[in-house]
Amino acid sequence: MRTAMLYSLIPASSPGKGAGPNVELHEGAEALRGLAPAWRTLERMADHCTPFQTWRWARAWLRTMCGPDVEPLALLARDEAGEPLALMPLQRDRHVGLRRITWLSMPTLQYGGLLMRSMPQRDVRRVINALASELWEQQADYIDLPLIPWLNPGMELLTKPDRETPHNFSWRIDFSTFADWRAFELALKPSARRARKKRLNKLRRAGEMAFFVHEAHAAPPALLDTALEWKRGWLRSQGLEDSEPMREEFGHFLHTLARGEHAPARGDEADTGHGRWLLAELRLDGAPLAVDFGMELNGVFHSFFAAYNADFSEYSPGKAALWLTMQWCMENGTAAYDMLANPAPYKLDWANVEVPLWRAVRPLGAGGLAYRLWARQVSSLARGVHEALPVPVKTLVRKALNPLRSA
Repeated sequence: MRTAMLYSLIPASSPGKGAGPNVELHEGAEALRGLAPAWRTLERMADHCTPFQTWRWARAWLRTMCGPDVEPLALLARDEAGEPLALMPLQRDRHVGLRRITWLSMPTLQYGGLLMRSMPQRDVRRVINALASELWEQQADYIDLPLIPWLNPGMELLTKPDRETPHNFSWRIDFSTFADWRAFELALKPSARRARKKRLNKLRRAGEMAFFVHEAHAAPPALLDTALEWKRGWLRSQGLEDSEPMREEFGHFLHTLARGEHAPARGDEADTGHGRWLLAELRLDGAPLAVDFGMELNGVFHSFFAAYNADFSEYSPGKAALWLTMQWCMENGTAAYDMLANPAPYKLDWANVEVPLWRAVRPLGAGGLAYRLWARQVSSLARGVHEALPVPVKTLVRKALNPLRSA
C-alpha cells in the first residue's frame, strides 16, 4: 500500500534581527571551499542529510557545473564558541530574466534543504530565524527554495500560502518492515511478482546475465560514459535536448562524484564525508546493459542517474536492473531505495512510500511578486496540461519550446 509521509508544522515567528546565533555570509566558490571542514562536520551531526547537501556533491558541482553566470554563496550559523550549527548552501543566478537566490546546484539537485546539527526544537527555530533574517536581506528579485523534504529543518522557511500543497513528490521503496527479501516479494501483488520473474527469465534466456555493484571510484570509467550516451539518446527521442545530462559538463560531474576522495585534491577540498557512491551494473554476455548510479547514505540508496541500452528494450533491462539493485540493497542492510523527485509511471508502480516536497517562494521586489504568482498558479496549471498530453504530442511540444528555453 502506498503511504504519504506528512509534516505538521507550527508556524515559525518572523525572523528578527539581534536574536539567535552568529550568521556568516560566504560568497564565491573559493569561499565555499573554505567551509569544507564545517560542512563535513554538519554532515555527520545532522539529523537529515541527502546526497545533495553533502560537501562531496557541492565540491563536484563547483568544479564542473557551476557556470560564470552563477554566484555560489552560503549562510553558516555558529554558536558563541564558533562551532557550526547550520549551513544553507545557495546560489545567486538569473531565471526568467530576474535575479534569483535558490539552492546551490539547481537544477541538478533532487532535494533542497539545509544542514543542521541535532538540537532542541526551540534552538532549531532560533537558528532558522537567524538564517532567514540574513537571507531576506540579500540582493535579488526573489528567493525560490524548492524540493524541500518534510524532514528537513528548512521547512521552517516556508510561509503558510506556500505550504498549502506540496509542489512535487519523491518516491521510495521502503524495506524496513520486511524480514527479508522473500518477505518483500511475497508482499507484492501476484501479478507484479509474476511479471518481474518473467522479465528476468526472458533476459536469462537471451544470454548470460550478470549483476554487479561497484564502489563507484573502482568501477570502469567507461561505464558511466556508456550510460550517459544511452541517456542522451533517450532524451533526444523525447524532445528533451535542453536537459542537464545533454551538457558536456554533466559527464565530468558524474566522474567527479564517482572518484570522490580518490580525485586529485588540495587542502580542504579532500573528500572525507560520509556516504558512498555506488554503481550497479547489469550485463548480458559480458556487455553492459543497464546502469544505476547513486549514493548510499544513512541507510538509503538514492538513485541519481540510471540508464539502459535501448537496443534491448524488449527485455526491459532498466526494470530488471532496478529489481536486482533493490534486492542487493535489502540483502546488504540498506533500508530503502529512493527514486527521488518528479513523477514517472515506473515510480508510481514500484514505490510504497510517497514523500511530499515543499517550496518556499519569497518576492524581494516587483518582479518577484509576478514570479510568485506564476510559481503558485500558472506554472502548475501548465505542467498539469502538459503531463496529460499523449507522449508523441508531448515530445513535439518540448521540441517546439526548446529554442524559447534557450533564449
